Amino acid sequence: MKRLPSTDLVRTLWLRLIQLMVVFVLLSVFFYFAQQRVDEATQAFLKLKRQDFYTALYSFQAKWFLHPQSDWVWEGHHLDVLANGWPQPKNQSQCEQLWRMFLSEDSFQRLSQTEYQHDVCIYRQQQFTLRYDPLKQMIRTD
Repeated sequence: MKRLPSTDLVRTLWLRLIQLMVVFVLLSVFFYFAQQRVDEATQAFLKLKRQDFYTALYSFQAKWFLHPQSDWVWEGHHLDVLANGWPQPKNQSQCEQLWRMFLSEDSFQRLSQTEYQHDVCIYRQQQFTLRYDPLKQMIRTD
C-alpha cells in the first residue's frame, strides 16, 4: 500500500519551488539590466572609435590641404587622396594601412577582420563594425 506524502513534505516542496522561482525572477531582472549596461558601453565604445577615426582624418586633412596632391606620403605611407582630402584606399591592404596610420598598430591587432568592398573599408572587431567610405565622405559604425 502506498503512503501519501505528509502535508509537511508537500508544503516544504512548494516552498522550495517558490524560492527557486523568486531567485530565477531576480536573476532574470539582474541580467536584463546588466545587458542594458553592456549595450550602453558598447555604443559608447563605437562612438569613441568613430570619433578617433574622424580626429585622425581631420589631422591628415589639415596637413593635406596645405599641400594638396593626389598621391600623398604621410608617416612614410603612400596614399591616394581624393580632391576633398579623404584618403582613397584601393584594396584591403591599403585599408589595413589606413587603420594603422589613423588609430594604431595595437588597435589593429585587435581587429578580427578587414574588408575592402566597392571603395569602402570595413573594419570588424567582435561586436564592432566601422565602415569608411571616402566617396560618400562618411564613417559609420554598426
